[in-house]
Amino acid sequence: MSDRAGYPDRPCTFPQTALLCGVRDVRDYRVYNGDNQIITGGSAFNIKSKSLRLGNFSHGDVATRYAQHTEETGQAFEVGVIDYVFEQTGGQPRLVNALGYEACFESTTMD
Repeated sequence: MSDRAGYPDRPCTFPQTALLCGVRDVRDYRVYNGDNQIITGGSAFNIKSKSLRLGNFSHGDVATRYAQHTEETGQAFEVGVIDYVFEQTGGQPRLVNALGYEACFESTTMD
């Protein structure tokens, strides 16, 4: 069965969207064979027409972002949270946002 077998049955049985995360530029992605030589040829992932990358947040950016949440919702963060988030994520935007979302909307308190 081919990878495209489910395509005609969209959206029930086949993804409509795919996200590649972790490679800055898909065209720069290289596959090596056992002899450490680059495998050349076409790639299903070579679809980039433009590459954009959001740089990492600084410590101040993380503080500003979390302060905006506090201003909008009144939900304050404990002392040290900004430092912890920055230390754990290195300012990577996806991780900064994911930790904030988890802390504010997903986590539950165990009594």
